[in-house]
Amino acid sequence: MLKVDALHSYYGRAHILQGIDLSVRAGEVMVLLGRNGAGKSTTMKSLIGLVRPARGSIAFAGQQIAGWPAYRIVRAGMGYVPEERRIFTDLTVMENLETGRRPATDGPAWTPARLFDLFPNLGAMRSRPGGQMSGGEQQMLTIARTLMGNPKLLLLDEPSEGLAPVIVEQMAGAIAALKAEGVTVLLAEQNLHFAARVADRAVVIETGRVVWQGAMADAAQRSDLLHL
Repeated sequence: MLKVDALHSYYGRAHILQGIDLSVRAGEVMVLLGRNGAGKSTTMKSLIGLVRPARGSIAFAGQQIAGWPAYRIVRAGMGYVPEERRIFTDLTVMENLETGRRPATDGPAWTPARLFDLFPNLGAMRSRPGGQMSGGEQQMLTIARTLMGNPKLLLLDEPSEGLAPVIVEQMAGAIAALKAEGVTVLLAEQNLHFAARVADRAVVIETGRVVWQGAMADAAQRSDLLHL
């Protein structure tokens, strides 16, 4: 599904990603683990085209996409949920969902009804403006809006950040349901418990470099790697 080789990205003159290598298989959930500033979010933004890589290869669904603009990458089938959420606060839940609608290229399309099954909280507030929702509800809405674009690969940047424990558990259940639906997920996380609940494999990043890759069950036992 996704293969990244020797990816380098900068913010101005700051060399943030220093040769990232990773691959994501179709139908799996992979997590990028690392502390703040390790390069997780920059990796996500480089994949979706918000940061233009300086060099390296990004192969997605059989195409080389490094350097493509974000809109073209989204059209190719990649969806991105930023840490900042960025919902439309003046629009209702239903209106927010409609802003993300794109036709499905294969398989059944995501619809509001399917998304309300995935996130029952949203179904109970479909006419509520986004600005009148809690942080956890806004996070669910952001994910649901992205799914309305029917992505093949979903990028989730810190989906559990700042959420109440009960919402974190709901989010874990939703990601498990997405995997069961065949959606491939790559998420960036610092919450090791949450990552262990949802991920099949893990990539550990430190100072813009991959220092370990393997099964999530093995990563959870590597206290020498995970200083989170």
